[in-house]
Amino acid sequence: MTTRQLKCVLLPVGANVLIVPNNAVAEVITLDEIRPRGDTPDWLIGSAHWRGYDIPLIDFAYLAGQRDEVAPGSGRYVVLFAFGTVPSFYALRIDSMPH
Repeated sequence: MTTRQLKCVLLPVGANVLIVPNNAVAEVITLDEIRPRGDTPDWLIGSAHWRGYDIPLIDFAYLAGQRDEVAPGSGRYVVLFAFGTVPSFYALRIDSMPH
């Protein structure tokens, strides 16, 4: 019998931790310059320029009902591959470094 492993990273968001496969993570970044987007849902913090892409920034903790207010835009984000969609990347606001 063969045991298969899936290596994952733990992302601290709000009161919970998201488990995400390592191969879904492009990079962990810190952002200071965030562009607000027009008429969008509250959980969509805005967008940022990253490696030639305009990526949407998402506050997952707010989206999941764990925060009463959207986190401030600047801070730490994990950039994830959006497999099979356009744009091909998006970023989640995280509360501390992933492990």
